[in-house]
Amino acid sequence: MPPFHGDRMLSYGTKKNLSNLTPGEVFLARRLAYDMALEVIFNVVFGIYEGEIFDQLKDKINKLMDSFF
Repeated sequence: MPPFHGDRMLSYGTKKNLSNLTPGEVFLARRLAYDMALEVIFNVVFGIYEGEIFDQLKDKINKLMDSFF
């Protein structure tokens, strides 16, 4: 199945990010959506799913993006 196929897109990032939430918890929807989008980009575009490189890139991009907000 192609990486951008609808069914495949649904599986990227959502379960991992949504499983961290608990009922009644207050969260920033923007941050949750951002984390899911970033994970999809890493998975689909770069083929990085986890590990040290994933964590380093995520940390650096988060710092860069936080400087804008």
